[in-house]
Amino acid sequence: MKCNSLTFIIFILTFYCSTLKSQTDSIIEKQTYRLVILKGSKDSIFSEEKNFIKIYPEIKTYITFEQPYFILAAGTCTDIEKAKKLKELIEDAYREAIIEKCE
Repeated sequence: MKCNSLTFIIFILTFYCSTLKSQTDSIIEKQTYRLVILKGSKDSIFSEEKNFIKIYPEIKTYITFEQPYFILAAGTCTDIEKAKKLKELIEDAYREAIIEKCE
């Protein structure tokens, strides 16, 4: 009887730990960073996106809306160090870019 109880406890602990690890891994994977290039009107954002793509065609851009502004962001970095490197890469053209954590 003790052996079965111990086996059951080990099973439950193993299941709990693997579930916790899975949830932690998915949280870590979702942490990304982007560079916010500009916040402004719809026209200014779409115009600036065209300029950005001409200079940096290999960097993906994103446009979102958070009232009252449209936001132009670029890149999808998996950690802060990569985001800092990307910021250095575009710094000559976009000194005002800021690193923002995505959720």
